[in-house]
Amino acid sequence: MTSKGKRQLQVLDFFRKKPRVELTPNSDDELPKNPPVNKDDDELQSQYEISRAEHEYDIANFPGIDVANSRKVEILEKLWQPTETFQFPSSGNRNLKFQHKWFHQWKWLSYSKEVDGAYCKCCVLFNTNTGVGLGKHQKVGQLCTEKFCNWKKAKERFTEHQTREYHQHNVENAALITNIVKGKQDPINLQLNQEEKNQILENRKTLEPIIETVLLCGKQGLALRGHRDGGRIIVDPEKDDNEGNFREILRYRAKYDETLQRTLLNSKRNALYTSWNIQNEIIEISNDLILQKLITKINLSGYFSVLVDETTDISTTEQMSLCIRCVDPSFTFVEELFLQFIPIEDVTGKGIATAIVDNLKRLGIDVSKMRGQGYDGAAAMSGQFNGVQAHVRALYPQAIYVHCVAHSLNLAVSNSCEVSAIRNCLGTIETLYNFFHTPKRQLVLEESLKELEVASSHEKIKRLCATRWVERYNSVMVFVELFDGIILALHKISEWPDKESANAAHQLDCTLKKAEFVIALSVINQVFSYSSILCKMLQQRNIDLRKAANLAEDTIAEIKKLREDAKPGFAKLFAGVQEQAGRHRIDISQPRITSKQTNRCNVEVSHVEDYFRVSIYIPFLDAFLGNLEDRFTKHKEILMGFQCLLPTNPHSLTDKTLEEFKSLILFYKDDLNGSMDELTAELKLWYRLIAKLDKQEWPKDALSAIKYCADDVFPNIKTLLHILAVLPVSTAENERSFSTLRRLKNYLRNATSETRLNGLTLLHIFRELTPSVESILNKMSEKPRKLKIKL
Repeated sequence: MTSKGKRQLQVLDFFRKKPRVELTPNSDDELPKNPPVNKDDDELQSQYEISRAEHEYDIANFPGIDVANSRKVEILEKLWQPTETFQFPSSGNRNLKFQHKWFHQWKWLSYSKEVDGAYCKCCVLFNTNTGVGLGKHQKVGQLCTEKFCNWKKAKERFTEHQTREYHQHNVENAALITNIVKGKQDPINLQLNQEEKNQILENRKTLEPIIETVLLCGKQGLALRGHRDGGRIIVDPEKDDNEGNFREILRYRAKYDETLQRTLLNSKRNALYTSWNIQNEIIEISNDLILQKLITKINLSGYFSVLVDETTDISTTEQMSLCIRCVDPSFTFVEELFLQFIPIEDVTGKGIATAIVDNLKRLGIDVSKMRGQGYDGAAAMSGQFNGVQAHVRALYPQAIYVHCVAHSLNLAVSNSCEVSAIRNCLGTIETLYNFFHTPKRQLVLEESLKELEVASSHEKIKRLCATRWVERYNSVMVFVELFDGIILALHKISEWPDKESANAAHQLDCTLKKAEFVIALSVINQVFSYSSILCKMLQQRNIDLRKAANLAEDTIAEIKKLREDAKPGFAKLFAGVQEQAGRHRIDISQPRITSKQTNRCNVEVSHVEDYFRVSIYIPFLDAFLGNLEDRFTKHKEILMGFQCLLPTNPHSLTDKTLEEFKSLILFYKDDLNGSMDELTAELKLWYRLIAKLDKQEWPKDALSAIKYCADDVFPNIKTLLHILAVLPVSTAENERSFSTLRRLKNYLRNATSETRLNGLTLLHIFRELTPSVESILNKMSEKPRKLKIKL
């Protein structure tokens, strides 16, 4: 025999005669690190590699192994399988050996060349109960954990093994795991839990109508609860008990929804999910989800201002409305967002300031970005030393306090109405509103208006509302429109047999036919026509402080023009009064004067027109002008530095403008980047940019100017304009939230908790942000439930 043949036999003999060892599939500790041959011999090297692979995936190496399923499938596919020409060794006295045809008869068979024995590859690799079979405690051994080599009884033993319950289980397990690993079938845990998953989806589906009903009532501002609000909801067409909107809507839906009907009728009493506790939980989750969206928007926008006002609700709880003014992240519009109602016990300046700051932090708002405070002019809010604004500025010095401009206008109007003739006229209008605020008298007024064919869309006198400021102007204008019908209605009522109504109507009729009342009414109507426009504009969300101040200045300029042209202007107004007086036989004459008259105007004039111009028209204009200028002086001071950013003449940059800009830089130095010289140069470039635009394109407000600010050229100008845009103008958003509060927390719902109230308020105000049913279910599933709803 050649030396090459001897070396080949040495390699084969190494694998054939070595004792069986327990190896992990990747272990090669018992294999020679290097082949026992010369590596230059290619044929011998190839034979070595083949022998090594045969040894590594011999079935005798794997009984009892614990590896991942993917590795088991890999071993199953790579197990060594004898070829048709393989010569099985003989054993025993009769020289019996393994037969190749057995592989075709029993597909699960595997042969080990190392130990000359047969194994069941499914029971070796996929047996989940090692050492013990399934069923009637069937024992396993040969073919599973030990080799089988009694070839005389092979057919008998193989047939018996194939009928064993544990073998059948292992075969199924092998097929299942193989399909899962190859992606042909879902994982076993999902298959086993599919029924549970279907049940969870069904449970979630049954809760959807309940959640949708709560959201519907919240968005529409409807009370959920009724007098009877517990127990099972009975779907009975003849049942006429009113159990509240929530239960009645569900009962109505159940008539046409068989799934909901089965849920309401068949659910366990402890898993109905219609109680007030579940309602509160759904409302609270909705509150949290909507707040999360609002807070994200506020923090993304950067700078913001806080708007606060207080009111007392129906349960005498002092409610603080917390709102935020910020710019949309795209810098296209300004938003004023209501956040929460906060009950206040400590109404001192320090107490309210602490509540504001603590709640902003609790909600997750970056308080360091607060650049403005908007309150009314009450001492507790605006006090220089102990007011809310002072305490907040002690913590955040750049949060400028701005007195609500709409409040300022309202106070200016109220103070100017202290002229006796004007005050008495407004008092008479309020008295007439109360007088006709009964069905019988109102009917007479409506009939009188139809009889005179008065060209007005109104049929009732409007109240002089103290809080809804626009309504004050509207009430005067409506009264002027209905004046003729009111005179006729009072004349008819004065002839009633009812003495109380007749006497009151007669007195009011006499008051309305006085020259002083008619002239004062015309003067108020003329001046209010200017201030009502300003009032409406000041309550817009998208207006900034500069635009508001400019509108106020324009209104003041128009009132000044009226004052300068008082003689011709009043002459025209007086002519209209005389025409109206002629229709109603009103005597327009000058009251008597004496040398000691102190309670009314006592001036000597030659004509009755001059008297009323001097006694009513001019004093009212002077008072109105004085109050407007006083109230808006502080707003001008706040805007002093910002005016340089929106020049009226960009072709001229004066030293005064530069000094104002430097003061602005020093105040907001923490928000700006660069030296004083760099920031001044940026302003000069800004002026050059605006000067190149057409005059009609010059920006008039902060938002329109920001669109010209390139981030890499005018970053600091953009920051200052951003701050200007968020400075508060009015607290109208707080007033709007109070209107919602009065609708939601009324005398029938005065025990509503704060959490429930805030959730319902956000659902009612932010209908477009209503959370999805899926998101609410996901939140509810975070807690243990009688009904499984967690996916």
